[in-house]
Amino acid sequence: MSFGQPVMSPVDSLSEELRAIRVVNETGALITSRLELDVLVQSVVDIGVELTGAEFGAFFYNVIGEEGEALSLYALSGADRSAFASYPHPRATAVFSPTFNGEGVVRSDDIMADPRYGQSAPYHGMPAGHLPVRSYLAVPVVSRSGEVIGGLFFGHADTGKLVDWHERVVVGIANHAAVGIDNSRLYGAAKAEISRRETAEAKLRETDRRLNAVLNNASVAIFLMNDVQHCVYMNAAAERLTGFTLAETAGRPLHDVIHHTRPDGSPFLLCDCVIDRAFPENAGTQGEEVFVHKDGHFYPVAFTASPVHDDEARVVGTIIEARDITEEKKSEEARTLLMREVDHRARNVLAIVQSLTQLTRADDLDAYKAVLTGRINALARAQTSLANRRWEDGCLKDIVREELEALCPKEQVISSGPAATLSPDKVQPLSMLLHELATNANKYGACSQEHGTVSVSWQINDGRIDLQWREIGGPSTTTPERQGFGSKLMAKVVGQLNGTLSRHWEPTGLCVDVSFPA
Repeated sequence: MSFGQPVMSPVDSLSEELRAIRVVNETGALITSRLELDVLVQSVVDIGVELTGAEFGAFFYNVIGEEGEALSLYALSGADRSAFASYPHPRATAVFSPTFNGEGVVRSDDIMADPRYGQSAPYHGMPAGHLPVRSYLAVPVVSRSGEVIGGLFFGHADTGKLVDWHERVVVGIANHAAVGIDNSRLYGAAKAEISRRETAEAKLRETDRRLNAVLNNASVAIFLMNDVQHCVYMNAAAERLTGFTLAETAGRPLHDVIHHTRPDGSPFLLCDCVIDRAFPENAGTQGEEVFVHKDGHFYPVAFTASPVHDDEARVVGTIIEARDITEEKKSEEARTLLMREVDHRARNVLAIVQSLTQLTRADDLDAYKAVLTGRINALARAQTSLANRRWEDGCLKDIVREELEALCPKEQVISSGPAATLSPDKVQPLSMLLHELATNANKYGACSQEHGTVSVSWQINDGRIDLQWREIGGPSTTTPERQGFGSKLMAKVVGQLNGTLSRHWEPTGLCVDVSFPA
């Protein structure tokens, strides 16, 4: 209703009130269904202005913050917010405070002349340009719990424009608004809680993703056990180590899945397992054990087992770290075997050197030194060849080459044969044999002549190595009348090879055939 419109008759007034009540009832469901607070309160103010004919309306929201309660102009209809810029704060005035303190409805036909307020009316004497208020109606909005949510405020520049039925209509609107605001608050709180949970869940998922990335990329196997020693977590390394998935371990202690039997086949009871003592004894432990793979084979592991505590320091489970140490055990056994082999061979070499020292014969001291040094060097080359191959085996081609190159001119030597690997115990005897033959060829045989040659060839037949030594172009040879130490030494080392030796002194040169197991 605009300023200057004639006053309605009682019949018209009653009809208008009934229409307004009907509209309030019809819009009640709409108002209470609004879940967005700003949309809801603006709808309430707009409906109130329409039904009361007020020139403007407002909703002040009672905001509770860290510094206490404060009123906020939350919705406005029929006026600009700037019109309220210099108005006193509603709670600070005698006319407004009863409403916003929850004391009841305040309505005045003319607040400028109202005897309850007189010259203390809030807008008395306001300068030009400010929003004029004569007819005034304010209704508190109270929640179902009794909390004053805020207040609805309607005004008109003329007097007597807001009557009793307007008050009843606005009270109805306020009741609907209270329900709607309660619902909106619940909706907002629910949205905030959902958002908080979604944020927390997203952070948890990200933390879980990172943790799984770390654990599943770890090379060490990690198991998490509960208070009955059932496995509740295995990382990827644990599944690779055991051959089992987490699902396959469910319903029984992990010990009964991967640690139930000793390598000798006897049962390994849970009560005897040192790994599982971390839980009942509340103490960490570490050591080595033997697990049983899903495919049945045994494998050694190094482990660390530590109790898991809750916030009250109670033991609620065990975390186990384990890694396969099969290769470490093999390396350790190989080192032990190697040390024993080195010790054995060192003693053997010393015994050979002692024999060579005692049995080597020569015409004078210088010749004796030369012969003895040559034989000892042959031993040294054999040891070097073995060391270069980690004392695991020897290469026949390398042994032939090294012994001949040490004594015979390279251009006078021919060697050929297939790849052949010798066991470590054959390297030293064969080196000594070749050394004796090369020494004899260099001093008395083919290599003592400018155009003489030595040919060494070998074949592998039925698991045996057949080696032929042939000298051509040297002095004519005949069978010696007696055997010297060199011949005796060759017979001895061939015996160490478990082989046979035959020698033929042909007019063209010495021919030697040696056969021994590959």
